[in-house]
Amino acid sequence: MSCNFWRIVLTDVVTLARVITRPLVAAVAVALLMSANAHAATARADLPSTDAGMAWQAAERVTAPAVDSAALRAYEEQPKLGTPLRYGVVQAIGSQLVDAGVPRSGQWQALPDGRLAWRVEFASNDAVSLDATLSGDLPASAEIYLSNEAGDYVLGPIRAGNRSADGRIYTPIVPGAVTRLEVVVAAAERDALRLRLDSVTHAYRGLFGLEDQPGVLSGSCNVDVTCPEGDGWQDQIDSVGQYIFQQGSSSYVCTGSLVATTAGTQVPYFLTANHCISTATVANTIRVYWNYQSATCRAPGSSASGQSLPRPATFFSGSTLKANYAASDFSLLELNAAVPDVEHPYYAGWDRRDQGAASAEGIHHPAGHEKRISHTAQALPITGYLSNTVTPTGTHLRVIQWASGTTEGGSSGSALFSPEKRIIGQLHGGYASCSSNTSDWYGRIATSWNGGGTDATRLSNWLDPAGSGAETHDGYRGGATVDAIFADGFDE
Repeated sequence: MSCNFWRIVLTDVVTLARVITRPLVAAVAVALLMSANAHAATARADLPSTDAGMAWQAAERVTAPAVDSAALRAYEEQPKLGTPLRYGVVQAIGSQLVDAGVPRSGQWQALPDGRLAWRVEFASNDAVSLDATLSGDLPASAEIYLSNEAGDYVLGPIRAGNRSADGRIYTPIVPGAVTRLEVVVAAAERDALRLRLDSVTHAYRGLFGLEDQPGVLSGSCNVDVTCPEGDGWQDQIDSVGQYIFQQGSSSYVCTGSLVATTAGTQVPYFLTANHCISTATVANTIRVYWNYQSATCRAPGSSASGQSLPRPATFFSGSTLKANYAASDFSLLELNAAVPDVEHPYYAGWDRRDQGAASAEGIHHPAGHEKRISHTAQALPITGYLSNTVTPTGTHLRVIQWASGTTEGGSSGSALFSPEKRIIGQLHGGYASCSSNTSDWYGRIATSWNGGGTDATRLSNWLDPAGSGAETHDGYRGGATVDAIFADGFDE
């Protein structure tokens, strides 16, 4: 068949994947277009040993120190202004699981394909969910899988390519108080494996619809992005992701957005809040979740709108801090890997003009739950943070009140879009909630553009690398393109 025939077929497939948002259709298209991303881990049906029908004796369990989840939830019922939403506490473990191929307990077992498998469990009593920090040496064949105790929620494989710049692996969230870890390695590389469990995050707040507790759900006045309010904003909706991260002895959740450059590249720059990510050390720990949103519009104000939904368990790990500036509360990260087309990446445009806005849309993840959209019909004045005083030198845009929706803890770092659908700021904090229709403040792109005057404190050199001087720039779709496939060579 001719090259033109295949070009037409692939063009149709790409179009279908981008227009139809159902993950299955997109996954089929992407399977034709790209290989698996080294920094992604996805859900699977079973652990490898379960697939092979292997029987295990009870695995050794490493248990973290006790945590009073109820007391922590009660103490932090309302997060402080300008701080990220904490969902868990980091429990130091420091346990060597495998050392030069020798496991701390039990024996390796052979899989039918000749590889070796070993498992261990880690636990933290009364946890809503667990995530972990791992370190060590992973040979090329090594794969790590995680599951809940029941074995009906499985993630993997996690490989050496999932390590952050600090050499550690920060795992995704697994529901429940017990996580099963299974490591698989080629027999010839067993002795090169070293794996250490550095810490476990004991989650006392539920995220991603996993074992949520009463009283920590997002407000029912929030509006799903699939509601009519989201019509015409699908590109911008696709730019927004939720992420978790560690700082000190705590784990948090915030929101960020992919952002475009004047070079039109797919460098995965991710704009969020400085009060979420302010150091390179913390940037290493992030795990981004894309497309966590309701497939239907749940009526705002209904009980269903306040209930959290489960999501496909795909995550992308690690980032590098490129620039941040406390005055306008921005951080710009570069994610460790490109966002695959299956996630429908969109690189949002921006507007750095020194002006307010006639109205605006906020797209965010309140309380660490599904993606929502908020709208204000009032003009946004330029002010200082938490100030009502209008000043042309202000660092923030004030949302006086939301006409629909709101923001909550977990929304921090989310993008504010102008009527022209370009980012004009990211959420710093405010007083708005479902029970209080009051103000929010967003750090201005106009201020962040020149920031503190250095590459490490401004957006300009990253988003306009050639120095074009553009004041506005429209967004664009990411992912594999047909032209790129044919440029790499395609047999006629």
